[in-house]
Amino acid sequence: MGVSLSTSDSSSEYYSAPNSPDLSFNQNYTENFTEKHSVACQTDLSFQKDLSVVDPYWEVLDPKPDIHVLFEEFNTKFFGGQLPPIELKWNNRLSITAGLFIPDDKIERCKIHLNKPLLELRPRKDTVQTLLHEMIHYYQRVKGTRDNDHGAIFKYHMKRINRKSGAKITIHHDFIQEYESLKRHWWKCNGPCQEVVKRLADRTPGSKAHKRKCGGDFIKIQEPENKRMRTDP
Repeated sequence: MGVSLSTSDSSSEYYSAPNSPDLSFNQNYTENFTEKHSVACQTDLSFQKDLSVVDPYWEVLDPKPDIHVLFEEFNTKFFGGQLPPIELKWNNRLSITAGLFIPDDKIERCKIHLNKPLLELRPRKDTVQTLLHEMIHYYQRVKGTRDNDHGAIFKYHMKRINRKSGAKITIHHDFIQEYESLKRHWWKCNGPCQEVVKRLADRTPGSKAHKRKCGGDFIKIQEPENKRMRTDP
C-alpha cells in the first residue's frame, strides 16, 4: 500500500522523459515568501499554528523536515493520538512509489517507508502529503478497518484530513519527470533495433524475445558517478 506513480504503464522502464526535473518550485516558494511571514519569523512564531501543513512558508523555514516529528504532530492533529510508534524511515530502494505502508499481523511490526531519492526532488509538501497518505493506511490497520486498498473508508479519511489540514493527499502521484530523472543507468542495443533502455538499478536489460527479434546485445553507455555494486541476477 503506497502512493504509486500514475501512468498508462507504470511498470515500464522504457518511458522516455527529460533527464532533469524542473526544480523551479524552490524559487517560486522563495518569491512567494511574504513580508508578513518574514516579519513574524523575526518577532513572534505563534502564527505558525494557524498555517496549513502545506503552506509555502514551511518550504523556506523547514524544507527538509524530521519525518518523526511530523508523524507525532500529525498523529495528534488528525488521528487523535491513536497511532502507536512505528518503524518510520527513508528508503533508497522504493523505485516507483513515493511511500509505502507495510502491514503486519502484529501492529508493532508495521512499517512506513518514504522514497528518499524521489521526494528529495519534490517540494516539502509532497513529503507531508505522502506521509499522511501512509498514516491513513496505518490508522486503518490499527482500527482493524476492512477496506479495499484505497476504498471508501480510505477516501473518507483522505478528504477529512484534506479539509482540516489544507493538504491535497491523493491516491496516486504524478512525479513522472522526477522518477525518470532517477534512471541513471543507460544501455543501448548494438543490434538493428538500437533501442535505449534507462533503469534505476544497474541491471542489464534483455530478454529471449528481444534476442530472437533483434539479435543484438545491450551495451552500457551511461552510469551515475557514485555507482554502486551491480545487481544483475
